[in-house]
Amino acid sequence: MKRPGLAFAAALLLSAPPAWAQAGRVDDGKAITSDAIGAQASAYGQWLQRLTAAQMVGLSELQGLRDKWQEVTRSLTPGGILFFRVEIAKARAAMLRSDALLKALDRPKFPLLDLSPELLPDALIASMLSTSAQALQLVDSFGPMLDGMIARDGKAVERAAVQMLAAAKILVDSQALLGTAMLATVDKETPQYEAMQFDQLLYRSAGRILDAAGVVMHSGTDPKFRADIMNIATQIDGIVARGNAKADASIADQRKSLEDTGKSDAAVALLLRKSVEMDEIERRTFVVARDFAAALRALPDAPLTFAHIQTLLNALRVARLAADAITIKQNEILARER
Repeated sequence: MKRPGLAFAAALLLSAPPAWAQAGRVDDGKAITSDAIGAQASAYGQWLQRLTAAQMVGLSELQGLRDKWQEVTRSLTPGGILFFRVEIAKARAAMLRSDALLKALDRPKFPLLDLSPELLPDALIASMLSTSAQALQLVDSFGPMLDGMIARDGKAVERAAVQMLAAAKILVDSQALLGTAMLATVDKETPQYEAMQFDQLLYRSAGRILDAAGVVMHSGTDPKFRADIMNIATQIDGIVARGNAKADASIADQRKSLEDTGKSDAAVALLLRKSVEMDEIERRTFVVARDFAAALRALPDAPLTFAHIQTLLNALRVARLAADAITIKQNEILARER
């Protein structure tokens, strides 16, 4: 019963929408002029933390389903399937609680930060609620699959798995489109631009893997898959090189500014120190990117199998979680008041 397992692994690609993953990457170097701006930057970081906390109520439950699903698929007993139905219901309830928390979240204005529309509270909350609605549809698609498993109806299970993959692909594609819109708001000379490019390639990889999964699920072949994956790995190599170079340049420039002007203005000094810290942490994104490219290159030059796809999905999930942890740390830095 590898096919439903594959579909569920694909569902876990939803672990973080790009709006959430990039929200902390604001250009706080735009306006380093006063205590008021520094205070507003900290307030924005604190709001991002509240936003993340609201989303994690449901997201944590969704992510926790992976190990539970693996337990179920090892035996496929009626009791195990019933257990998983309960876990699905718990995850769904947690996601609805997240939605309620998101809708109730305060929506302050940050006029001094000159944020792009995509990074304002209303837009970020709307993006998360849209993603949650799509994720709920995906979670609900487990019902037909579990029904088929209980009835030992292989064709019904396969149909449900195909539907689940299709739902996951729609969600991934929509997040990729959102990421493209957000990318247009970022200065191309910053390391954050390269980090967001990597996020885009994560979603491109996800979409390509899901396409291939659908082909394999129907016992077909995908002769271009390996070449496409190797091309993505090569593009990631460029992102890593450019990202590290831009991070080095940005950190050097900000340290020089700190020496030249920071000593005379405590608010300026604080923002510069925060910016340096965030860029130093951004470097970790390019370590994650390098490791993900290596995982892509490990794909054997052989006919594609479910095992290959599952390995790639696992690598994708590891990269996504690592990138999200980096952003959470950056938001913590932005939220600090000193």
